[in-house]
Amino acid sequence: MEEEYGERKTGDTIVVCVQCNTPFVFSASEQERYTCRGFDPPRRCHTCRKKRINVNDLRRKTRLKPKKNVYQENQYRYHNGPEEKW
Repeated sequence: MEEEYGERKTGDTIVVCVQCNTPFVFSASEQERYTCRGFDPPRRCHTCRKKRINVNDLRRKTRLKPKKNVYQENQYRYHNGPEEKW
């Protein structure tokens, strides 16, 4: 398995992505960084993580559309009278 992915440093681990089933190297320095910050080890490869972040950003942008200012609309109606309907 090491031949397929090149040389690995000691402490590096190979993790299989839960989304695309591609093995990726979780290096010793990344492991140290994750444990210092209290993060869980990654379950997705770099490509799938980027795709997931982009999808979540897109969902967040479409969900946070600016709302109509109902207060200003009601103040306009109060001062100018009700709208006339033909």
